[in-house]
Amino acid sequence: MKVLVLNGSPRGQKSNTLRITEAFLEGLEAAGKQEITRIDVREKKIEPCLGCFACWKDTPGKCVIKDDMEAILPLLVESDLVLWSFPLYYFSMPSKIKALMDRMLPLNLPFMEERPDGGASHPSRYDLSHQRTVVVSSCGFFSATNNYEALDAQFSIAFGKNNVEKIFCPQGEILQVKELKARTDEYLSIVRKAGTEYAENFAVSQSTKAELERPMLSEQIYAQVADASWGIEKPASSAAGAGSVGPGSGESALAGANGEDAVFIRQMTAFYNPEALSGAEAVLEISFTDLGRTYRLHLGKEKCAVLSAEEAANAGTAKLPLTRIETPYSVWKQISSGELDGAEAMMQGKYRVSGKFDLMMKMDALFDVSGEGGSSGVLNDAQKTLSKSRSKKTNMNLVIFAFLPLWIALPFSSRAGLISSIVMLILLQAAGSRWIIGIHERIAFSGLGLGILALAAGVSPHIVIPFSYVYFGMHWLLSCAFPVPLTAEYSKNGYGGDSALKNALFVKTNRIITAAWGILYLATAVWTVFLLSSPLSAWTGAINSLTPALCGLWTAWFQKWYPAKAASGK
Repeated sequence: MKVLVLNGSPRGQKSNTLRITEAFLEGLEAAGKQEITRIDVREKKIEPCLGCFACWKDTPGKCVIKDDMEAILPLLVESDLVLWSFPLYYFSMPSKIKALMDRMLPLNLPFMEERPDGGASHPSRYDLSHQRTVVVSSCGFFSATNNYEALDAQFSIAFGKNNVEKIFCPQGEILQVKELKARTDEYLSIVRKAGTEYAENFAVSQSTKAELERPMLSEQIYAQVADASWGIEKPASSAAGAGSVGPGSGESALAGANGEDAVFIRQMTAFYNPEALSGAEAVLEISFTDLGRTYRLHLGKEKCAVLSAEEAANAGTAKLPLTRIETPYSVWKQISSGELDGAEAMMQGKYRVSGKFDLMMKMDALFDVSGEGGSSGVLNDAQKTLSKSRSKKTNMNLVIFAFLPLWIALPFSSRAGLISSIVMLILLQAAGSRWIIGIHERIAFSGLGLGILALAAGVSPHIVIPFSYVYFGMHWLLSCAFPVPLTAEYSKNGYGGDSALKNALFVKTNRIITAAWGILYLATAVWTVFLLSSPLSAWTGAINSLTPALCGLWTAWFQKWYPAKAASGK
């Protein structure tokens, strides 16, 4: 298929729209090799149409203007697919590509004919029955609704409603924002799918169109991010009306601050996800050491506000938990864009953290630009609510409870241990309706099952009980060799879910904790052998519960102390 791409953006190769077009072309070529010709319209000499109609009556099919349209017109005739790519300019197209369209007049005959819709048109001078049209356009508005209607009608009338496929992308400006790469990449992958479908069927499916029409950001967040990108303070009252901010809203702390760092902070607040704090509040201070500027972010129950020192005192935030980040601005930008791993950069001493460190472990969830959490992802609010209501979480108790009958009931009686173990196994299987039954749960359940089989076969409790501790301890230790150690799978729920697993410091902390617990239970297996041979045999389970209690206190201390120590750079 011969494809002619008309890149009508004044930005040329830097065009946001062109990124969408390139993704569509990749989709086309995924279905088969295409013969693609690209034209950057801004680089061509294309004069406005003179309206002389010489191309109709004096020099049929030839324009009297001698410029680059002489080479472009034959390409328009020969192409099987003409792909128009341009941004929305004043609810239409940029002037130069509009001039190109006007100069297509030689391709038509002067005679009048009626279109199927009842309108009038001029028939084509050439047989273009083989030709199809695709329009790709992006804009800076938060929605395509009531913005693209004029263009939609223009292309439908000019090239036939059933012969034109359109991809109108609002929020196109975020395609160049590195911090939003996860979301824009998702959108571009849908565009590729649309390209493949078009190559196969000369149409994009309704389901794919619905995906493309879904906004990358919520309207409110996008408007806040877009407004902040200009680096100009928004007036307290504006023609836009809704959403204006002024003194008292937190914007006053940024009054007159129009540097790149101020823009970054304004945009950062737009992605605040209060759900990550579960109704709590905190203060996050970010000090850009290379710029000599510090921003105080009040993480409230509903929104994030940037406060001046005076506002911070008046707002009563002094009593809230405080986390302070000291970093060069360049480093923080690289972390935000994904070029640097935040946890690894911190362990390498590229920035320091002081104060309450728990906040750092939740940073990905607090400022959710990935779309994986909060209410600002690519899903709408109703879909988010439904998805959350259906989601299940992990629960470490399922792993631990599996062995309680063998540790507590079995030392008293083999019969009691066997019956309680069978009952526990049934209950744990039923727990799958509420909790996730993952690899660690299945390993634990298998251990309980082996214990049941051993007891049913008449194996002595003096063997089964120590073996269960060895099995349990080895399970924990071996999980340290995998990317996600056992405790991380469960403690992640308190640190933003799966996003916490991307934090190298969080994973390292849990690897140490998991190893410590594994060693503890292997050691427990050793002294259990002696306990079972002593007068305290029946109380083995109760005695063995003392060391886990102490280890639990150590764990609670260590999971706060170790990350904070690593972050302090001391």
